[in-house]
Parts: sequence; C-alpha cells; structure tokens
Amino acid sequence: MQQVIILNGPAGVGKTSVGKLLAKESENSVCISGDAIKDFIVRKTDTVKGRLGYKNGASLIRNYLDAGYKLVIFEYVFPSKKQIDYFFEELKVDVPVFLYTLWAPLEVVKEREASRVERASLGEQVTKCHQELATNLNDLGHIIHTDQLTLEEVVKTVLNESSQKRTALNNA
Repeated sequence: MQQVIILNGPAGVGKTSVGKLLAKESENSVCISGDAIKDFIVRKTDTVKGRLGYKNGASLIRNYLDAGYKLVIFEYVFPSKKQIDYFFEELKVDVPVFLYTLWAPLEVVKEREASRVERASLGEQVTKCHQELATNLNDLGHIIHTDQLTLEEVVKTVLNESSQKRTALNNA
C-alpha cells in the first residue's frame, strides 16, 4: 500500500537523516528534500510567485505515487498550520498522509546546524524558524523529540505510527 510521510521541523533537527534512513526501510521509496527544491532557485525577485516549494513538493509526491512508489517522504519546514493547509490544497492524493514534526531544543538544533559543513550557515534563521514552530507546535502533527531518541529509534517510531494509521491526516 502506498503512503506519504511528511517530516517537518527546524533546520538541524534531523529531517534529512531520518528521511533517508526511513526510505531505506521500504521497497520503492523516495525521499524528497526541501533543501534540494529550494536549491533550484538561483535568483529571485519580488515579481515571481512564492510558495513554489510547497507546490513543487506536492507535484513531486504525486508524480512518484503515479509511478508506483510505495513510500514517498517529503522533508520540509512547515512553520504553521496555515502552511500545512496550503500544502494539502496542492497535494490532493488518495493515499494515507502522515505528518511528523521532529523537535529538539533550540540549543541542540543550533549546534547541529553549526556542524554542517556542506552548506552555508543559516545563522539567525535557525532561531527564528525554531521560535515560529514552537509557537505552533500543537498544530503540527505528531511530535517526535529527536534529542531524546537515536536516529534509528526515530525511524522506528515513524514506521510504527504510520503502519498503525493512527496519525493519518487524511481519510485515505
């Protein structure tokens, strides 16, 4: 059976690591990185439409489902229910969709983000994003505290929850 797992959370919380490991646990699976979608943009002015990350993510999810992929993982930052609702307006799929917000204290995510050498530092954006997510945490799906679990335990938690379909956001 096909399903979509959305991994939400601030930079440095482990979305990419969890997503990649989660994808390895299932046949015909894909992990769509929000960072990769954002990297398509080379230069942006105020004259172009926004929210393309959500639209493109939804489109990629549908394309992989149409191709027969069993598990599609989308890791992105949804700071509030408003962004999640907008994304779901674009998504429109008839398979179970699960939203997990990976969470850790600000000090932990700042330390993890600072240790990333493969990309430019996000600086104060990390704090701003974390604060916005913290304000809306109760509206952001099932919360998993990544500072209290190993990477493998986070993946196991997501797999267990999604296999029981207790946390599906849609009626599929």
